[in-house]
Amino acid sequence: MQTNPKIIGAGIVIIVVVIALAVLMSRPSSTQTAPSASSTLQTTQQYAVTSTPTTQAPKEASLSLYRSSTAQVNAANGTRIKALGPDGVATIADVLPGTYALVGNSLLSNYNFTIATFTINNASTGSPPNEPNTTAAYGFAYEVNGQISASISFVNATGKPRPIITTAAYPANWGSWAFIGGTFNSSTGIYSGGKYVLKNTWTYNATSASIVNTQLSKPVMWIYTIGPAATAPANSASSSASPSSSAAPTSYPTTTNASSGSGYGGYG
Repeated sequence: MQTNPKIIGAGIVIIVVVIALAVLMSRPSSTQTAPSASSTLQTTQQYAVTSTPTTQAPKEASLSLYRSSTAQVNAANGTRIKALGPDGVATIADVLPGTYALVGNSLLSNYNFTIATFTINNASTGSPPNEPNTTAAYGFAYEVNGQISASISFVNATGKPRPIITTAAYPANWGSWAFIGGTFNSSTGIYSGGKYVLKNTWTYNATSASIVNTQLSKPVMWIYTIGPAATAPANSASSSASPSSSAAPTSYPTTTNASSGSGYGGYG
């Protein structure tokens, strides 16, 4: 039997067409795979929301000199000196007779003693650690020959700590923290850097309506702090008035802890 070539060719063409149609039908529609503009926008927004936020470096503490007073100290006599704070209240420093300045290995019997007060720039010191309800008011510091340095100490003739008696007419909820590690530029009056290291111990004197510290034996920076309001003693004075030179008590609590050097490091 002889096969007609035209019939065979037509059959091959039909088979090829059928296969091609099958392949086209099995492929997904292009409209099903292309992402819509809205889905692309949602994906972009999702990445924007979940991206890691940038963190800012903590700002360095900065304090500016407000007022200062300097006196030449003779260790045999001591001195009393004061400086006004930004609120008009004076901080009084009593350098008791027998107070020397230990600078390196040198025991100085004559030296310039300065008490200075500082404003806090842009609240850069923050609040003391673990005291969120405490407000930093302003800074004050002692200087020896123009230096604010924890390497210098106030001592007696045998080299033991001889604290400066510090008094200010503030209510009982005021106190201070030692603020150590910064650098003082005497030409600009700027104290830069530092951190809170120790809460100072103050005693409220109801007779003079003042707070008193008997443990500060380093020329360093301190930050006055205001804690939550306490019940005011009946005869407490307003903190808006500066104390006179007679406001400091004539007798002071013992300074056993500071003198023995146990626990305070001269920072009070």
